[in-house]
Amino acid sequence: MTCRRNDVRPYGGQATVYDREYRCHVLDVRLYLDRLRYHRVRGPVLELGVGTGRVAAPIATAGYSVTGIDLSDSMLRQARRLRGALDPAVAARLRFCKADMASFQLKGTFAAILIPFSTLNLLLDDSARTTCLELCHDHLEPGGLLWLDAPIPPKPGADGKLPERRFTSKIPLSRYGHVMEKETIDRPDVALGIDEITYRYRETREDDGLVVRAYDVVFQMARLSPAEVQEAVEAAGFDVMERFGDYLGSPFGPAADRLVIEAVRP
Repeated sequence: MTCRRNDVRPYGGQATVYDREYRCHVLDVRLYLDRLRYHRVRGPVLELGVGTGRVAAPIATAGYSVTGIDLSDSMLRQARRLRGALDPAVAARLRFCKADMASFQLKGTFAAILIPFSTLNLLLDDSARTTCLELCHDHLEPGGLLWLDAPIPPKPGADGKLPERRFTSKIPLSRYGHVMEKETIDRPDVALGIDEITYRYRETREDDGLVVRAYDVVFQMARLSPAEVQEAVEAAGFDVMERFGDYLGSPFGPAADRLVIEAVRP
């Protein structure tokens, strides 16, 4: 016996399982903290696409004042729940607000801005990405730093096409002994320059495999080459200082599967 799949949700629809799903994804946070300390950043930090606070909370725990913006109400609810469980001194350094990263207007300036974990790729239009990076420039104090983390899309074959990719994972849930099964379906469209991503979640009982909850999260991401990302950053007025190929701080090269840019507002 199974339950019927009942809805399709936009990006952010995985808010209730996000922290368990990415509980081991900590290397990017360590990289940002290392770079913040390396540059002796002391001022406030802004994170775009803050989600549930996965990145922002440990940065605030390290002593930084962090503002996080996001468009997803469900993600922000989870972030505020997380903040409520933190030490009061840490929680006081952590602020969340609903805002669009392509049109945000915040008071004051920041010493550093983070756009982590492929967040810029959620903006599908060149104009939206340009505006986002220009707003980052405007919200940074002179000498302020920008970190941007983007995936490197696989190259199409000789026929100009890419196959659909599928992979599965399991997310343990604490309640009732349930398990959340997740199937990721990546449908690339090289002509349109996007990937259509589907996360297919099925919550099951471990004892008999009964599906008690099922839903899909569907969204699109822009397929951006490393050159396109760097050109957009530089066009917004930044100087690129470093390019890393992973979260360990390795130099960017042909074998890299990610591009982490460190840039400065001159």
